[in-house]
Amino acid sequence: MSVVTRRLNLRANLCLTTAVLSCGYLLTALGMLTRRGFPIIVAGQLFEGFVNIISWPLVPAVAAVWFPSTQVAVAVAVQVMARGAGEAFGCVLPSNIVNVKSTVEQV
Repeated sequence: MSVVTRRLNLRANLCLTTAVLSCGYLLTALGMLTRRGFPIIVAGQLFEGFVNIISWPLVPAVAAVWFPSTQVAVAVAVQVMARGAGEAFGCVLPSNIVNVKSTVEQV
């Protein structure tokens, strides 16, 4: 487990993770409202990247609390695979929305 995870209990870690992710999503969304919002978007992405330090060690801890010991491995595997599938979808979707023929006005 990470240093942060060891120092805080599970509930505090989940609350911290949710709060930091929410701030990151908010900054990213606010940055998209203006043409000069790129630094704000990067700041939001930094928040979301930072929270990965905390959120990855939480997966087995939450699975151990919510599932019986015989199902913990499956619960962790499903969560890890779902995260990977979500990241892959997040990489494919924007490139399909914005294509080579799009103009600046269309984007």
